[in-house]
Amino acid sequence: MSDESVPPQAAEPSPPTIRPGQRFTQPYPGAAPVLIPSPSPTYAPPSAQPRGRDPRPASLAIVAFCLAGVGALALPLVAVLAVPALLAGFICGLIAVIGRSHGGKGFGIAAIATSAGASALAVIGVIFAVAIGSAFTVSDPFGFAPRPYDAPYTDGFPNDGEFVPDGPIEYGAALDLLAGEVVVTPTNLAEGIWNYGVVLDNPNPDAIFEDSIILVEGLDASGTVVDTHEQYLTIQPGPTAIVGSFLDAGDATITDVRLQLPDKADARILGPDEAGIVTVEDVQQTDEYGIPAVTGRVVNGTPRDQLYAQVIVLTRDAEGTLISADGTYVDELPAGAEQTFELSFYEPLPAGATIEAYVTL
Repeated sequence: MSDESVPPQAAEPSPPTIRPGQRFTQPYPGAAPVLIPSPSPTYAPPSAQPRGRDPRPASLAIVAFCLAGVGALALPLVAVLAVPALLAGFICGLIAVIGRSHGGKGFGIAAIATSAGASALAVIGVIFAVAIGSAFTVSDPFGFAPRPYDAPYTDGFPNDGEFVPDGPIEYGAALDLLAGEVVVTPTNLAEGIWNYGVVLDNPNPDAIFEDSIILVEGLDASGTVVDTHEQYLTIQPGPTAIVGSFLDAGDATITDVRLQLPDKADARILGPDEAGIVTVEDVQQTDEYGIPAVTGRVVNGTPRDQLYAQVIVLTRDAEGTLISADGTYVDELPAGAEQTFELSFYEPLPAGATIEAYVTL
């Protein structure tokens, strides 16, 4: 027997410790078991949590929105109140949106948008109104722009004959207007409409009642005012007449008229370079095709261009009683020029009737 010692056998590996849930596999026969790694655990994504109500107060934003709304609605009507409301709404809305301690951001944004939009529209409206007003003031071809009473007279007629009197403008005539004969007749056009004519006289040879208002009151037999009519006209020196209609007399019968005439203090004194008046000349009666009419010429003997002139035709019967009054117009009568006119009657004139013609401006 040999003395050589036999090497001890290698110790067998101890089996692995198995924990609950662990799995092993043997890659080939006789191999040590290998632990199968467990899959990584999966987790469900956190669910979205519903947001709660903003605990911050929204009162400032709501107030801002109300102010902006009131300002926008009141802007076309009362700008004095609308502008402060819009400004306050804009500032409060801005504070509500920027401030961290305020809620109601939606109301704040709406207030800012409303205030800014309404203010922008207001600015555009003001610019447009100023532009339109300037256009009508600068370009006033027919002389309708108001002028101060102490300013030189300019009629604004669109030609080269613009007239400006020398010296200052003076007011106050020596004598009042005088009212004379009156005629009132019902019209055949419709019931309740009455035509009237009144003869006037301006006894001041050096004064005109310029752009005057005459109130004409229609009276029944008891003296009660049934209807009224206003006349806006210029009365030259000398005799003239006015005509018009009462449209709302209803079933009443108008038998007379009463006038409220301008005061003599309102008459303008004519300057030495304003000699002459507008006259009616060559008045003739015609009866062409069986239709009675009156023709004539309107002559502008003044140094002013006239935008228009009204011709008043009065008819008297054979005894000289005033029986009817009517009128027509001629347009654009430059200084020194003349125009023809024609006025037709609806009914034949009575035998022996005579015609008178006057002019107002």
